[in-house]
Amino acid sequence: MNIKSTLAKFMNEKSILFFVFAFIFISGIQQNFSPDFGFHLKSAQWMLENGKFIYTDSFSYTSSGNNYYNLQWLYQLMQYSIYKVSGDTGNIVFNTVLICCAFFIALLKHRKSNPSYSGFGAVLLVAVLGLNFEIRPHVVSWIYLALTIYILEEYKQTKTKRIFWLPIIIMMWVNTHSLAVLGLVVICIYNVGIYFETKQFDKSLLRFSLFSLIAFSINPYLFKSYGFVLDQFGIIAGGSVQKNFMGEIQSPFVLTELKTQGLKYLINPLFYMQLLGLVALLSAFISFKKRNFCDALLVVVFFYLFNSALKNYGYFVVATLPITVKNLSSFSVKSKNSKLFNPINLRLLLFTVLIIISLTTITNAFGIARKSPYKFGIGIDKNALPVDAVKFLKTNNIKGKMLNHIDFGGYLMYHYDEKVFIDGRIEIPNQNFLKKYFASRSAEGFENLLNEYNPAIIIFPYLSATGWWINLMKNANYRPVYFDQLAIIYLRKDVGENLKSINESYFTQLNHQLSDSEAEQKLSLIFNKKYDGFVEGLYKPQYYPLTELNLSTYCFTAGYSSAGLYYSIEGINKSTVNPKELFYNLGLYFKDKNFLLATKCFKMSK
Repeated sequence: MNIKSTLAKFMNEKSILFFVFAFIFISGIQQNFSPDFGFHLKSAQWMLENGKFIYTDSFSYTSSGNNYYNLQWLYQLMQYSIYKVSGDTGNIVFNTVLICCAFFIALLKHRKSNPSYSGFGAVLLVAVLGLNFEIRPHVVSWIYLALTIYILEEYKQTKTKRIFWLPIIIMMWVNTHSLAVLGLVVICIYNVGIYFETKQFDKSLLRFSLFSLIAFSINPYLFKSYGFVLDQFGIIAGGSVQKNFMGEIQSPFVLTELKTQGLKYLINPLFYMQLLGLVALLSAFISFKKRNFCDALLVVVFFYLFNSALKNYGYFVVATLPITVKNLSSFSVKSKNSKLFNPINLRLLLFTVLIIISLTTITNAFGIARKSPYKFGIGIDKNALPVDAVKFLKTNNIKGKMLNHIDFGGYLMYHYDEKVFIDGRIEIPNQNFLKKYFASRSAEGFENLLNEYNPAIIIFPYLSATGWWINLMKNANYRPVYFDQLAIIYLRKDVGENLKSINESYFTQLNHQLSDSEAEQKLSLIFNKKYDGFVEGLYKPQYYPLTELNLSTYCFTAGYSSAGLYYSIEGINKSTVNPKELFYNLGLYFKDKNFLLATKCFKMSK
């Protein structure tokens, strides 16, 4: 048996598909970074303790009493149960399994029209490279969306009686996530598409569509749920305060990063989102020419949703993936004599790419190359969530009114026994409050928040909320008592008087300081260090010193230069890839002290 026939036997259609789903699972094993996961746990805990559904907010003092339409209560109870048994690890694995299930159901629809697996796997690989694996109820919605499309497509082709499942799916979906409204949208699309394809309405489909619409109201909030989802759409569609300031509800079709990254943009997750979006639009045109109006409408509607908000990418992928693959097959090269495009070579290429990306994902080399903040592993990501900062608050029994960053609200809500200022439930606060919060990016806006709420505790990510940080460094009424690689805690001067402030002596006690001459000596030994992280990432774990970079940036900015040098050198020594940002910071520091050394540092930062 020659090598070619052996490869053909090993890399068949089904084996390629297996490796694609294995890659998805590997990609999903990421440390928990979700800023919203905490409020899901808190909501479930409250419902179990009080034995009833939530109707008004009681978790944030700024929105207390406002309506809280908690349509994701079923998801929250499910995740809370898993968390109590197996912690973050169980939720990470479960979240990944749900994502795999969603794409498997999408594959079932693909099989109805095109038995090829390699094409589906290749496009799915591109889709996953842009996917966010955050633990949130969206992933369950992907499953319900895929099921709804599968049942409707099967009904369209064979008039199967499985259509009776539609109202049941909608009823379960609306009690899992508010975006069950997308199920109604898909049902509407099929009604319209079938009408244009057959020139008549399908009465049976219309009947079950009505049942599904009614089923949407079978939830704790009854018919109020319709108004709630309209309000959500209004936030995403534009004109809201949230739309202007929150990245995930902005359009993905921006070219700002392309201008700054050049060719490196080809490994940016945003590139794969944009690529798939444009290819799907081409696919819609093909479906329209073939008079398959259901497929064409599905792509157009979900492209509109995706274009409206980056967070809708997963729905877009699930809805359009089978259609895109089917229509792309019409462009495939069918020449058996082509050495480049024959099936075996294409499978070999796909297999090789999958193996390389999977291995480098496990070692974090792929994520580092993409400048992704997400890391392979189980547990919680301390570079994303204020784990140690909350421990500090609890250990020192610090209590009082809190001003927190929106990204910390969810974690604080569950892990710290104080009402939060704001969290990721952006539908709950009123627009006037949100305007004040987002205006706090300016010095005047932040001062207004302090004067109005007079918080005892201020906790935030100092590199994400630099406006807060710069203001507080000049504010005599607050002092820093804690900082780590992510968070900083300021207390009002009359709170925690027994706690020491962060100052130069703090780092002296830790022995985390270097003099200029010591740093220069250590750097002279580092400049010849060879960095080949991605290649080594095929077999060896990789490390990018994000922790040390943040710590050194804090120290340099706050004026603790000796500590900044310590963390910079420590990070460079630990890093397996070129830590360009650390070299750049050192170049700035030595620019007026040692020109030659600064020049070398700037050279390493390019």
